[in-house]
Amino acid sequence: MHVYVLVAGLLLGLAHGIEPDHLASISLSQRGFRSGLYFGISHGLGFATIAIPLILVINAFPVKQLLSEAAALISIAVGILVLYVSVRGIDLELGPRGSRGLGFIQGALALTPTKVLLIALAATASIFMGIASLLLFAAGSILVMSIYGFARFMVPRNMDRAISVLVSIASIIYAALML
Repeated sequence: MHVYVLVAGLLLGLAHGIEPDHLASISLSQRGFRSGLYFGISHGLGFATIAIPLILVINAFPVKQLLSEAAALISIAVGILVLYVSVRGIDLELGPRGSRGLGFIQGALALTPTKVLLIALAATASIFMGIASLLLFAAGSILVMSIYGFARFMVPRNMDRAISVLVSIASIIYAALML
């Protein structure tokens, strides 16, 4: 049994949840625990939608570079949007429904290093263990994203705005380094 795949799935999920592009996306949501939770759940569903077929065909097609570049461009676009609304002082907050849509799209389309590692590990295990590792990955990400959403609720709005500016800049740099 490949228990290491399950442990790696959880640890990679925890790391994945704090990647700058996720924090930037959550910054567009309403402040609070539920915004991070909804974003995290929809992000996990989006990732599962694309990850399961990818695990099955990962070695069949040379698409890794194309997916990586598309992921970086999506992350840069989200970072620029968050930076713009934060600097301009615009209250562009996605409600829970909008947060879910953004989370699903980002989960399905943005391929990050932690996702690539998870898919590669999951592909080495049985289908059951691979899917179980995806679930643990999603659970770890949801936990971290929910905590970030709650933390945003606890800080004053002006500090939240400053944090959003820093997170969006980090997201843009992080995504540019993936290109």
